[in-house]
Amino acid sequence: MADVKKQLMAIEKKLLSLEKKLLAFESVKAVTTTKPTKPKVVRSPSRYNKFMSSEGRKVKKANPSMPQPDVMREVARRWNEQK
Repeated sequence: MADVKKQLMAIEKKLLSLEKKLLAFESVKAVTTTKPTKPKVVRSPSRYNKFMSSEGRKVKKANPSMPQPDVMREVARRWNEQK
């Protein structure tokens, strides 16, 4: 009976040791896996972006059945003509 108690105490001691190691590992993992967050840079749209947006709507409204790639080609052609 005394031998069983010694074995049980040894197992409990080993379990406590493993639990401490696990807690230490989890805290290190939490610290090392978090990435610093960068502030997001929000820029205003360029003249090209504004032109593409407004002209794209106009072309699509005038030609509702026109596929999107063709709309973009037409808007790009208009952009090049205005320069």
